Amino acid sequence: MLALEHAPHYTRTMREFQGGKQYRRHLYSFPALIVLIIVTFLLAVSVWGLYQKKKYAQVNLNEARSRVHELEERKAQLSTMVARLATPEGKEVEMRSRFPVALEGEKVLSIVDATNTQATSTDLEKKKSAWWQFWR
Repeated sequence: MLALEHAPHYTRTMREFQGGKQYRRHLYSFPALIVLIIVTFLLAVSVWGLYQKKKYAQVNLNEARSRVHELEERKAQLSTMVARLATPEGKEVEMRSRFPVALEGEKVLSIVDATNTQATSTDLEKKKSAWWQFWR
């Protein structure tokens, strides 16, 4: 009597065990393995694409950060220049450096190297005399 009570239990477990074998047999079949390989390949391609996008985004981020740093430095230079130009002395210095101007009462003095002017005028005289000598 004891063996009969336990028999349905063992029979049920044995059937479940046999069902697991059928599941494995279907899972390890050739078509199922082909499907798993295709799915794995598609996932690998997707992951590679995401990796490439991340790499591209990282490069763009680094370039953008360096550009922002350059622009901040340029902004600091420009604000310094604007602050300097806000004063009358700064305006005068900037005008004198960019344009050849003088205030009323000031005189402009041009200093020219003496050796260069003599050589230049001598060269011109030689060219003139050679030209005129040709026509004489």
